[in-house]
Amino acid sequence: MGEEMKRTVWGLVLAVILAAFLLLWFRSRQDSRELVEDVFFAEEQKAESVTIEIKESYGEEVVFTASMEDFIDCFNRLFEMDMGCAYFPPPLKWKSTHDDRGIHAQYPTMQFFFSEDERVYSLPTVTVYTPMDEHSIQEITVNFDEHSYTEVGYERFKQLCQYTLQVFLPGLSREAVSGLCDEMIALGNEHVFGSDAWYGSGAVPSDLFYKETVGIYPYFAIGDWQRLCVIPVTEEILNAFEQKGVELHEIP
Repeated sequence: MGEEMKRTVWGLVLAVILAAFLLLWFRSRQDSRELVEDVFFAEEQKAESVTIEIKESYGEEVVFTASMEDFIDCFNRLFEMDMGCAYFPPPLKWKSTHDDRGIHAQYPTMQFFFSEDERVYSLPTVTVYTPMDEHSIQEITVNFDEHSYTEVGYERFKQLCQYTLQVFLPGLSREAVSGLCDEMIALGNEHVFGSDAWYGSGAVPSDLFYKETVGIYPYFAIGDWQRLCVIPVTEEILNAFEQKGVELHEIP
């Protein structure tokens, strides 16, 4: 074989080796990119919901397994993806108090309150109810002072309601969540309770929407704040509400 032929053969061999190397490099890059995309998607999915399961507290009271910290973290991730910043501070920076009974609980309850600016009464607030000895969520309410109505405050109220429902109803689209919020707020305005039925222990709403273990209802009484409430539910709890005249709506 002549020298020129040898050089040609070696050139072809090197070209094949180089092509194989480039192919392996490209596939490695593609696999890495897909891995990064999978991780990002997993984080995004994690941001969209908390674990919506329930458990017993004090031996018989029903609460969500998700903690107040879980709710804050998930809400903030969703809010930050849209708005570029977190909304809620850590639980230690929320104001708190306690009552002898919860809204739907027979036992002492902690209440944690947050307002982005307590000096502005037209802004909505959020309340998280938990058992005294743990941060498992017993109830969450988004609250709006209708008597200090401003368009800005009302739009923020609807926004907080929507993000809260996104946390607890991760299978629903944003459009479905928005429509559900509008429907419940409208129902709350249609079925206003008297001034002797302010929101408190034993409150019974006119309507309750539910999906699996999540119950949601509006509550608005004359002289009180307008509220959208999220609670854990079981078949027994739903039946008890129905027996009290509450109209149940299953969320598809």
